[in-house]
Amino acid sequence: MADPAVSAALLGLGLAIMLGVALGELANLLRLPDIVLFLLLGIVLGPGVGLLVPHAFPVLTQVIVLFGAAYLLFEGGRSLNGDDLRSAAAGVFWLATVGVLLTGGIVAVAGHYLLGVSWPISLLLGAVVAPTDPAVIAPLFAALPIRRRLAALALAESAANDATAASLAAVASGVVRSRRLDLLAAGGTLLWQFLVGAAVGVVLGAVSHIAERRLGQRAHTVRPLVALVAVLLSYGLASALGASGFLSAFVAGLLTGRAHRRAGRADPVALNFYEYHAGTTGRAVRILVFTLLGASLSLHVVLPLWLPAFGVVLVLILVARPLTVQLLRLDRRARWTGKEILFTSWVRETGVVPAALAALLLASGTPGAPQIAATVTVALLVTVILQVPTTRALAARLGLLSQE
Repeated sequence: MADPAVSAALLGLGLAIMLGVALGELANLLRLPDIVLFLLLGIVLGPGVGLLVPHAFPVLTQVIVLFGAAYLLFEGGRSLNGDDLRSAAAGVFWLATVGVLLTGGIVAVAGHYLLGVSWPISLLLGAVVAPTDPAVIAPLFAALPIRRRLAALALAESAANDATAASLAAVASGVVRSRRLDLLAAGGTLLWQFLVGAAVGVVLGAVSHIAERRLGQRAHTVRPLVALVAVLLSYGLASALGASGFLSAFVAGLLTGRAHRRAGRADPVALNFYEYHAGTTGRAVRILVFTLLGASLSLHVVLPLWLPAFGVVLVLILVARPLTVQLLRLDRRARWTGKEILFTSWVRETGVVPAALAALLLASGTPGAPQIAATVTVALLVTVILQVPTTRALAARLGLLSQE
C-alpha cells in the first residue's frame, strides 16, 4: 500500500490544481494576476485548513517550487530577443550586482534596529530578502503589455541577482557560524555563480537550438519536451556545479527562443501548437508553485514578530528599492526615463528563493532564523498581494504600456 503521507500529498496537489484552474478564470474576470489568488489558495489549504502540508514532503515541495521558478524564467527568456536584452544589459548589471549589495545593506540596518538582531544575522537577513523573484516576475510580465526593454530588465535582473544574493548569503552565513569575514572567497563565489551559470545556459541553449532545427516542421509536437529537458538540465547542471541555476535557465531560454521564432516564421501552425502547450504548462506550474508557497508560509512564526518585520519590509519597499534603482542612471546609453525608474522601483516582488532559504534556516536551527522567516513571510505577502495587482495600473498611469 502507498504511504499515507504520499497519498495525502497527491490528494492535496490534485485539489490545488483543480481549484487553481477555477481561480485562474476568476482572476481573468477580476482582472487580477492569477498568482495572487493561487498564493491565497495555498494559505487557505495549508495554514488555514491543513489539507496541504508541504513540510510533510519537503523534497517534493522544493523540487516543484525550484523547477517551477526555473521553467517560468526559461519561458520568459524565450519570449525576449537579443535587442531587448542588449538595451537593458547595463541596467541589469548594476541592479544585479551593486543593487543587491545596496538593498541587502539597507535591509540589514533596518533588521538590526527594528528586529533587534546582531549585525551578522541582520546581514544574513539582507542577503535573503534582497533578490527579486523570477517566479513572480516572469508570469507577471508575460501577461503585461509593457515596453519590451522594461520587461527584459525585470526578467534578466530576477535571473541574475540570485547569484549575487547567494554569494552575499554565503558570506553572512560564514560570519554567523564562525564570526569570520572572507571577502576573497565571496568574490570568487560570485564570479563562479555568474560565469558558470551563464556558460551552462549558453551550451544547453545552443543544444536546444540545434535540436529545434533538426526537428524541423515534422516534429513540432516534440518541442515542448525539448523545452522541458532544457529547463531540467540547465538548472540542474548549473546548481550541481555550484553556479546560478536560475541564470542558466534564463540564458538557455533566451537562446532557444531564437529557434522558436525561426520555426514560427516557417510554420506558424507549429509555433501556435507549442505556445498552447507552453501556456497550459505555465498555468499548471504557476498553480503548483504559488499554492505550495502559500501553504509553506510560517504564519505561526510571523505573529509574534509581525510589527517589526512589517517595518523592515516598508524600508525594503520605500527606501531600499527606490535608492537601488537610481543605479539605472549610470546607464548613459539606455537613458532610462524617470517614469521607467519609478516603475522599476515598484517592481521588486519577494517569492520562491527567499522563502526556500528561510525554510532551510528554520529547519537547521540557525540563530535569528525566526526573525528572518517572519520578515520573508511578510515581504512575500505584502509584495505579491499589494504590488503585483497594482503593477499594470501603475504602468498605464505612467504611459509605459507598449503600443505594439
